[in-house]
Parts: sequence; structure tokens; C-alpha cells
Amino acid sequence: MNKVMLICLTAMLVLAFTLPAAAKTTLTVSGSFINTGFYLTNPASAVTADEAVSAAFLEMRANVMFKLQAGSNLWFKFGLNLMDRDWGYADNTGFNRYWDDQRQQNSGTPLVVSNNNMGFNDFANFSEVTHANMTYLVHKGYIWLGRGQSGPSALGAMQTSKVGANRDWKADDDYYDAIAVNQTFGPWNLKASIAKVAENDGPQGTADQDYDSYTLGAKYTQKWGYVSGGFNYTRDRATWIKPYWHSDTDKYTPSAVVYLKLGKAMHLSAEGSYKFGSITNGLYGNADMDIKGWDFALQGEYIDGRFKAGAMFAITNGQDPTKNTTSATPVKTVGTRPGDSFHPLYAAFGQYDGLLYSPTSRTGSLWNSTRTNFLHKGLQFYYGFADYRMMEKLWVHAALGFMRWDEDPRDKDFGTEFDLGANYTIKKGLGLGVHFGYFIPGSWFTAPIGNHLHLDAELTMKF
Repeated sequence: MNKVMLICLTAMLVLAFTLPAAAKTTLTVSGSFINTGFYLTNPASAVTADEAVSAAFLEMRANVMFKLQAGSNLWFKFGLNLMDRDWGYADNTGFNRYWDDQRQQNSGTPLVVSNNNMGFNDFANFSEVTHANMTYLVHKGYIWLGRGQSGPSALGAMQTSKVGANRDWKADDDYYDAIAVNQTFGPWNLKASIAKVAENDGPQGTADQDYDSYTLGAKYTQKWGYVSGGFNYTRDRATWIKPYWHSDTDKYTPSAVVYLKLGKAMHLSAEGSYKFGSITNGLYGNADMDIKGWDFALQGEYIDGRFKAGAMFAITNGQDPTKNTTSATPVKTVGTRPGDSFHPLYAAFGQYDGLLYSPTSRTGSLWNSTRTNFLHKGLQFYYGFADYRMMEKLWVHAALGFMRWDEDPRDKDFGTEFDLGANYTIKKGLGLGVHFGYFIPGSWFTAPIGNHLHLDAELTMKF
């Protein structure tokens, strides 16, 4: 298996030396290497402070992106995630991290939704082909084809963070195989895409077993900002992926974003989506189920040179989990959630802390609690932050967040968190970030529960 990776890297090196000699083809390389040390005092906030067992560990991850430009309007990108692993483990199953858990669809075992990770059938190889795509600029837009990743929402200078506190409500780390077309006509931008999430009826010639996603979008831009809208339809017939969850799914999701620039310093945004559809032969006695769910986020940020501050309110609707406990009552509401890389708070939205995003295997996690997991409870999120550049190379950060369940028959108060962070640029291409989060469990947790401290130090090299 490692031979395949070696062959790929060797091929890239050969191209690096041979392509400069070509008349119209250039090669550029970019990427990063990140090494992070963690210290967690009470993962999942499941026990009292006296009984808590702290966790201290190191992880590393790297990515490399090769761009081969065949002309001013045509290029190919090839990207790799390398050595995404926890130190000291023979594979990457040590913590069953949230990110991998999403790809596993919470099944507890590695899952390959399409044969894109270099032909390997698990994630223990520490490598994954993340990008292999062509971009062709046509008229005032482009045609995009291959494997890649959706970009950030890019709400002006909003939502970005120099201290590891990403506030992009719908940011997603998923990779996908797709065809996309994008064109601009005056103030209007139109786009359409077809993505293949899973394929199992191609060469086998079996019955319908695809999982596809279709998206249309439009955006109107002026000096004051922009308004955009989109519509997505997902058609899931891949029962081989989630046999424990459902048979057939048809889901429809309209969405909208409004971004306003009030002068040079004030930025406001509002975004939301509503989803509806149906699941055939789903949970709880194989009953057919309706899909209904919505989310909304309102943000304001003041950005002026060395200073950046803002506030946010976000909500994903929930359903009383007691309605899901009998086979006679099908699920009518499917709760939504923010994107996988939404990290406004270091602990509550941390990948290892076991709070809002806890994998199934973690003892004492929300998933293993007696209450239905948060995907059906929904989330109410109240948040404020301030960033300040103390000197040319140093940014500092403070944030306060309060979280509630949108629906829970026992208690809605999830907890409060206070954060401090800093990022120092050691030299060009090398930076050090330190992130501290202190989570105080709310009354939703069964007392007595100890508080949770999150501390990490992240060394990042970019090239």
C-alpha cells in the first residue's frame, strides 16, 4: 500500500524536474505541515473533577497541493492529505476522531463511500487523495471537473480567524467527485453542480445504489454586499452505506445568504436553510418518515485594522426526542447542524473533547448517554469574541459562548465556555498558535459533573 503512495510522490518529483522544460506547462506546489499537542482535563465532561482522567497527546497532519498549469485558462490540481495521525498509534483509530466518524457515518467501523483514497479500503494508511480536478476558464466563469472540496463562504473579511476560531457556519471538510459550471453576467453569478457521493451500480450492473447531489445557485452582488440563494436535491439509494439508518431518501434544501457592508468597518450577515423530503423504510419499525428541518445564523463583525470583534446567534431546530422512542411514531423532524469545520469555541466544538461532536465509541459521550443525540435536539448558540493584534506578529483572542438544546424534555441548558487564544508568527511560513478553552457544563448534564479544560499548542508550517 505504501508503494502506491511512493509511486505518486515520485511521479510528482519527476514532473517538478521535467515540466519547466515544457513550453507552456508550469508546476507550482503549496501545502502545510501541522503538529499539535493537546491537554484535556475532562473529555466529554462525563464525571466529577475528582474522578476525571486527563488526556495528553500529540497529532500531526500534512497536505500537499500540486498545480499543473497547461495555459492561462486551463490547469489541473492534485492534492494529498499525508500522515493524518495521532503520535504513537500504528494506525489512526486511537481516538476514533469526529472527522473520521463522519466518514464512517457513525457506524464505528471505517467506511469507504467511494474508491477515492488511492484504492485503499481503510483510513489507516495515513494518506488520502483529496484533490484531482481540472479547471477550465470559459467566458466569465469556469467549468470544474473531478475530485475536490467546497471552499469557505467568503463573507468578505468575516468569519475568518487568525487564532483557530473559524466562524464559517456552513464550512465543510468533505471531499466530493463532481462536475460544476459557474458563469457571471454583470452583477449576477450563476452556478450548477452534480456531485457523486456514492456509487455502487456501475461496473456491477446491480440495482439502483447511487447517492447523488444536485445543486443550483444564484448570486447578486453590489457595492453594499450581496444576496445569494441556492437549491439542493440529494437522492440517496445507497442502502449498502447505511443499512442501519434507512433505505431510500429524497431531500430538498433551499438556502439563502445576505451579506451587508455598512461602511468600511461593519459587516453583517444572515444565512439559513430549510430541508424537507422523505425517508422510506427508516428507523423505528421501518416506518416511512418525513424530513423537516431548518437552521439560521445571524452574525455581525467590526473589523478595523488591528481590531476585530463580533457577535453571533445561530439555531438549528430540534425535536422532542421522546417522540422517537416508539416504533409507532416516525421521525417528523430531522435536526440540522453546522458545518464540520465550524470551530468558534475550542472545547465545545473540539474534535477530541467529546462535547457537542462526540464519536460513538467514547465512553460517557453524548452519543452513549440515555438521551437522544443532539442531531435531533437542535442547538441554540450565543457567541461573542474580540481579536487584537498586539504587535506585527502577534494576535490575541477572547471569546464567550453559551449553548442550549432547542428541544429536550428534561433540560436545555448545555453549558458555557470561555476561550483565550494567541497566534505568533515566528517567521514567514512558520507560526505557533496556543488555544485555551474552559467549558462549564450546564444543568443538562447529570450532576455532579466536573468542568472541562482544553489546551492545545499548534505549530504550523506553510509553503
